[in-house]
Amino acid sequence: MPLRFLTEQHFSAHTRRLGKVVTVVLVERGAGTLTHRHGRHEVRAGDMAVFEPEAEFHYTPSRPLRISMMMIDQDLLLDAVAWRHARRSLAGRARVRAIAVALSRPIIVLHPSRSEAGRVKRIFHAAMRLQGQDGQSLDRNPFPRMLTLTTQLMEIVDPLVVRDHPHRLFAEQLRAAATLEIPDAQHPGVRRALEFIATRPPAEWTLPRLAEAAMLSPGYFARIFAEEVGTSPRQFLSERRLTEFIVLIHSSTLTVSQAARKVGWASPSHAIAAYRKHAGATPAKARAKRESDAGGATVLPDESSIPPPGIELPQL
Repeated sequence: MPLRFLTEQHFSAHTRRLGKVVTVVLVERGAGTLTHRHGRHEVRAGDMAVFEPEAEFHYTPSRPLRISMMMIDQDLLLDAVAWRHARRSLAGRARVRAIAVALSRPIIVLHPSRSEAGRVKRIFHAAMRLQGQDGQSLDRNPFPRMLTLTTQLMEIVDPLVVRDHPHRLFAEQLRAAATLEIPDAQHPGVRRALEFIATRPPAEWTLPRLAEAAMLSPGYFARIFAEEVGTSPRQFLSERRLTEFIVLIHSSTLTVSQAARKVGWASPSHAIAAYRKHAGATPAKARAKRESDAGGATVLPDESSIPPPGIELPQL
């Protein structure tokens, strides 16, 4: 199931292993300690957490906990975020890629205001009523309404992720992704194809698949794409993946192999060769120079934990 909401009560220690979905948790009532492989966090009513797919976490209540959860397929979540940004510009679609990388990082603990937490709670409960008991819908076709609620939820969560993300390079990554140049094509089919590439460069795009997304024949699509963009679809996708790879190498802690997979390259050696051709050095050497220039000040996600609510983060 790509989208599901549920509520749980915890009066004693509890461990949950998540599936291959992004999970957003709201602490509705109570307080306790949230533990996972990257650290411990004190949480209380109103706090939220975003878990990476297949994460495992452990709650130790200090007061009985009531939590609500949204479990959503990552592609569906990105579509919900994209709906908010795509209405503004194609650069907004690029930002979705940065959010996707953020969601692949370890847990993010968020501290919404009381009014924001109240809105999230109302959205969760409305979705659970629509979904019905045991995940069975009470509506013949609830999915459009569920997506509307999910989009409303993302309008609250998206800025919180930017504000509360524990990795200080995340803001830099957002800026880099938001300024990626995407051609402003006039043909609606070419625009659709560019948006698909911008949102999901890792997908196995072929000329027939891109033409299908553009709702054009492959031959006509290749010709009109070259006229509008100035290069072939294959060359544009390769350049786009290289640009995304450079952003990840310069502003994330993903390994070269992980960054290559994120942009759709199965071979790390291909990614290294493309980067060397572009920058004149390997990604490892570029990172070493970057850290040296920064005085070795790069902070990895595992090196610091998020303090309890109400404690100010030190200014870096």
